Amino acid sequence: MEKLKNQLFLFLILISIFGCRSGVFDRKCKQDIREIIFYNGLRNLSTGPDFIIFTALDINSNKTKEICCESTDLYDALVNEHSENYVQALMIRKPCREVFKFKTKYSLERIGFEKYNTKIVDSLDKVLPDSLFEIIRQNTLKNNYKLVWYYDSLYPPKNCFQHLLLRHNIPCYRDCETGYTVTRKIKSGT
Repeated sequence: MEKLKNQLFLFLILISIFGCRSGVFDRKCKQDIREIIFYNGLRNLSTGPDFIIFTALDINSNKTKEICCESTDLYDALVNEHSENYVQALMIRKPCREVFKFKTKYSLERIGFEKYNTKIVDSLDKVLPDSLFEIIRQNTLKNNYKLVWYYDSLYPPKNCFQHLLLRHNIPCYRDCETGYTVTRKIKSGT
């Protein structure tokens, strides 16, 4: 009986060591679909970048805002604020719902901090039916579904529709040739 207790104790210690190392017991950062979409998007620095959602803090005014922009814009702003090594480390450790802090005018402009209006996204989210996003999701599961939506549209403001797609757990990117927004399946193995 004593041997069984010792083995059970050793087993629990090993689980806690390896579980904590792999993030199994990390209650602060439980990766959900949105974090997987963010992480995959942050790693896409191609000419057809993913759209990603994150929270930005303007250190100068102490304002926070949920932003949707292309992954290359966030990458460039973070490199400007910190360094390329900082961003590379961020991509390796899989960030979860972090608040990214910006102070330089260039970085804030790059992510569209001042011009981005989350209230419009919130309003559209209330008006558009969930069934619309379910249809898009189902078509995306069958194959990548090209949406006829220019990424530089004036109305609604830039990235609003992409923001809505991401809120509904539908990853999307800007096609590098047409500028259309294209939805994609969530990449596994992250």
